[in-house]
Amino acid sequence: MGQAAIGTQDLYLNYASAARHFAITALNAEAILKQPYLDISKMDSGLAVKIEQYQMLMKNTSKEFQNNALTAFIKSVTEGESFSELTELFIDQQAPNIDRSLTNSKIKGALLSVILSVKQSANEISFDTKLLVDTMTLLDNSFSEFKDKFDKELDTVIDSAGDKVKELSDLIDKTRKEMAENIEGVVKGGEDIGKGIADLTVGIVTEISKIPSSDKPTGEDKDKDKEKKKAKAKDDDKPTDPSFAVEAIKLSASGVANATKAAKDFKRNLNLLTDLYQGMATQKGIVTVAKIIQSQNDLFFDSFKQSQADINNLQTDWDKVDQSFNQLKRDVQDLETPGQAEELTQAVKISKREWEALLTELKKIKTAFTQPDVLLKF
Repeated sequence: MGQAAIGTQDLYLNYASAARHFAITALNAEAILKQPYLDISKMDSGLAVKIEQYQMLMKNTSKEFQNNALTAFIKSVTEGESFSELTELFIDQQAPNIDRSLTNSKIKGALLSVILSVKQSANEISFDTKLLVDTMTLLDNSFSEFKDKFDKELDTVIDSAGDKVKELSDLIDKTRKEMAENIEGVVKGGEDIGKGIADLTVGIVTEISKIPSSDKPTGEDKDKDKEKKKAKAKDDDKPTDPSFAVEAIKLSASGVANATKAAKDFKRNLNLLTDLYQGMATQKGIVTVAKIIQSQNDLFFDSFKQSQADINNLQTDWDKVDQSFNQLKRDVQDLETPGQAEELTQAVKISKREWEALLTELKKIKTAFTQPDVLLKF
């Protein structure tokens, strides 16, 4: 029993990772919720309808994430904090009783009862984490299918729009992926999760023009001069007023001042993305709007999938913690010699350092997610 008998498994690393990704997903969700609604009532394009549907879907998904998934994650952090304190207390009070249980049946019975109680607490957290896994899965299912169809349709439109638009689209995708890495780098670079996120805000990064509000053709329109309709079709590809604001994650003044490599790269890519949007808008207006919606939703999707993977890992970890206390119960029941008791006692005591470290980390995460001035302002 050289390793911790009732250790934290990978809870420390997975909670830290989940905190980063949930915070980034929350910021992406806020950007989506702040995005102005598109008015497509006078647009003819089938793609415009898909854009509106996608925007509405992701706004609803973002609300669901904030109201359900994010709240459940904060609950998990709080439960982990309480369990860490409980386990530390258990080790302090019960580790000495492992040796005594060899010769005293009452002490042994009481020790086994306490172990069972702590095990049940771990089992309850594992159950709650499984509920969060299910919540994330339902959210994923709610938008993944539509996302796939939208991406394929947009790819088809872009492929038919010419080499220039295709080149700009590829550059936007590349820049968006780099920005996602930059954002995580900024968060990781903070002294703690709260400091890293405090450097990021949601604001307007650029404004492009809306699709023109052209009237849908009537029966009489169809009989009119074809040249006018061709000219009108060309106009549909050009942006006109009013402007369409693009909400996205930005660096605060303090974040820029930190001047980390991730911050510098993020600022550079943000400026590049703005230029790419503007460049595409001069080529194909409606495709630009579709690309903005896609890029913004993809940023959410990427960090959401990472959050989902973290929660799956946490659920596995809590299962292992539950099992470790079950194993401890069997080990105490099977003790036969003072040597075995001493070895088990030391293994349990070693575990305390892991739970102390986890408790410290969870307190930092809880502070970051529960103090509006430190993290999120919904």
